[in-house]
Amino acid sequence: MSNKNYEISTPIAIYRLSYVLQVADDKNLLPRAAQKAKEVNVCGYMMYTHSGHAVSGELEGTRDDLQQMLYWLQLEGGEKPRLGRYQQQLKAKYDDFFCC
Repeated sequence: MSNKNYEISTPIAIYRLSYVLQVADDKNLLPRAAQKAKEVNVCGYMMYTHSGHAVSGELEGTRDDLQQMLYWLQLEGGEKPRLGRYQQQLKAKYDDFFCC
């Protein structure tokens, strides 16, 4: 039996953060957000708040992927989303992006 060195890759850091974004009355935002999340490889969810003037949810992905999604949300909402803290995950919580 030979003694070989195996290269073990560094795991990709997955982060999760919560957000709230004030939005205009846009019924097409949720499907567009789901499509964008799929494009940038972000999982999580989005839903309208009770007032209907904001969306909230959680995003999960790499820092770079999350930055792309947050930039898109800012363009869509016209203002910067209020964010929770980045929380590094031991494993992914979400398998997909969904809208409620």
